[in-house]
Amino acid sequence: MVVALDTQQHLSQEKEKTENLLAARIKAAVAALLEKIKPKGYDSIEALKSQMLDEDTAGQIETRKKRLDEEEAVLNQALKDLQNDFEKLEPIIAKIAVVESQGDKLSEMEAAFSEIERELGALDEKIREQQTRKDAAKALLKAIETQKKVCIRWARLNELIGQADGKKFRIFAQGLTLKKLVNLTNFHLSNLNDRYFINKPDDQNLDLEIIDTYQADNRRSMLTLSGGESFLVSLALALGLSDLAGNKAQIRSLFIDEGFGSLDENSLDMALSALENLRASGKTIGLISHVSTLKERIGTQIQVKKAGNGLSQIQIVR
Repeated sequence: MVVALDTQQHLSQEKEKTENLLAARIKAAVAALLEKIKPKGYDSIEALKSQMLDEDTAGQIETRKKRLDEEEAVLNQALKDLQNDFEKLEPIIAKIAVVESQGDKLSEMEAAFSEIERELGALDEKIREQQTRKDAAKALLKAIETQKKVCIRWARLNELIGQADGKKFRIFAQGLTLKKLVNLTNFHLSNLNDRYFINKPDDQNLDLEIIDTYQADNRRSMLTLSGGESFLVSLALALGLSDLAGNKAQIRSLFIDEGFGSLDENSLDMALSALENLRASGKTIGLISHVSTLKERIGTQIQVKKAGNGLSQIQIVR
């Protein structure tokens, strides 16, 4: 009878130890979860839920959480069942005492102990299963946090270039190309005339402005350029466009067809001076024009003269 009491006391202690261990694990899991979300600005799990992603994702996660809660409720019920099973062990222990008193039923007592061991093993397995589900819940919360960061990154990208018809991205890409073209153009413009500088404002994707360094870096619209200034900027843009289209290929020859008739005397001098600077850099410049003033400024000329009968003659003048 003393052995039976000791066994009962031992089982009660094991039962209490198991319950305490289970409660400690649950408490530690909740505390660990709170510690992980507090640095991110969440004081509770409910606060985290309020910051979930879009409605569809939040709904899926909420459904998953409800399923986990239901499974946890099932596990808690299973724990209660096991506790009831522990209480049911008391008759088994009493039976062991009876078997011991009888002395000739040792095999029945061994079977009873085996039953107790199986019950304890089943309890341990369910405890491990519950811990696995808790770990899965932690992993799910971590995945939610990762997905939230991804969504924030995509939202920022959508804010910058996202649009249903692709217009915002198209303007963004054109702005990058235009910025590169402006850099190439300014390189050539500085060689033609160091007075002007083209600028692309950062807040405007496809607009340009001219900066006059001789007037305290005054900024003005490209539409305010005079004839000579327009010629210089157009020539620099053409050279920059050639560099952009030709990649690393160097263009040694340049032909300009007309474009001088609308220039006044000062603008014409500015344009020809720019072309002289360009020729001095090693480029071959060819001008096609009917402006007689150019004859006095160009050393080598190929003149086309009418000879009658629909024919023309070519004459080289040096």
